[in-house]
Amino acid sequence: MNKITALLLLLFSFSTINAQEIIPFRMTKYNNLIVKTQVNNKDSLDLMFQIAMEEASVSPERKRSANHIIFKDGISDGNTITTGKNTYRDVRLFDNELTGHEADGKIGTGIFKGRIFKIDYDNHRFLVYETMPDLKGYQTVTLVYRNGQLFIQAENVIDGKTITGDFLLQSGYSGGIIYSNAFADGKDLDQKLKSLVKKH
Repeated sequence: MNKITALLLLLFSFSTINAQEIIPFRMTKYNNLIVKTQVNNKDSLDLMFQIAMEEASVSPERKRSANHIIFKDGISDGNTITTGKNTYRDVRLFDNELTGHEADGKIGTGIFKGRIFKIDYDNHRFLVYETMPDLKGYQTVTLVYRNGQLFIQAENVIDGKTITGDFLLQSGYSGGIIYSNAFADGKDLDQKLKSLVKKH
């Protein structure tokens, strides 16, 4: 039993060593990923990771101060964001964007630009790689990249008919799938889809 445990620890350590950066996060009861950050070495903010955006933003409903971020027409360029031992420079921040529960704002995929990142939900952390890690045991899914956002193509069976649509990957949404207006128009989804739960 000890040998098996030692082997597992060794394999786990090797996987971690391969990662150039490790960024811890906290998962809320709403399934949002919260990263503790310091902006411009002065403002401590809890930012929600949002895979559907590249930049970052602060919320009008934030609980922590963001007094050292200078906005002009709702945009602030040239900021630094530090999380743990990692510092990201020249980050653009938008002002007054709503965010998830327990967060002061959002942080997007721009901090991983040009690299590969893995969301390790079991250990509550991001692993960041310069080169592609071993993908054995994983399945490839084609993504569509459009306007800084990632979409996955899926088939929907509605009223016996198969309709293909692009769905936005959205890590800041605590529900399931949202149909866009463009997809829903003319399909009478409110009549054809069975309602399981209604929320107001």
